[in-house]
Amino acid sequence: MLLRAQDGAMGTVAASKIATGTEDELRFEIHGRYGAMRFNLMQPNYLEVYDLRLPEGEWGGRRGWQRIAAVQKYAAPGGKFPGPKFTVGWIRAHIHSLYSFLQAIADGTEAHPSLAEGIHLQRVLEMVRDSAESESWVDLPQLA
Repeated sequence: MLLRAQDGAMGTVAASKIATGTEDELRFEIHGRYGAMRFNLMQPNYLEVYDLRLPEGEWGGRRGWQRIAAVQKYAAPGGKFPGPKFTVGWIRAHIHSLYSFLQAIADGTEAHPSLAEGIHLQRVLEMVRDSAESESWVDLPQLA
């Protein structure tokens, strides 16, 4: 999927459950004017950062991809369970999802994602399909 924001910024989204070599990979990358960040669920304990503002030198300088250890750097309950030697992984994500849902009930606030957000996402996916079939840009609706 090609994306174009109102300010002209461009982006892409790709998803596949059958791409060769991806196994159970889930990866996010954000590239900007001054650097980039990437996260790969196959290496869930690290966030990779590239900062163009760091000095470059004859032997490379400090510029380049740097891995930041992200193990146990999360607030409770995510940082307390299942233990410091486990990866960030699915268990912690599911536990935090349950925590967020129960916290919304306790606070009397709406849980997220909501049914309305799920319906909106389904509409967006249908518009993406329509855009691909017509080979034209479409304006996506704002979440009400």
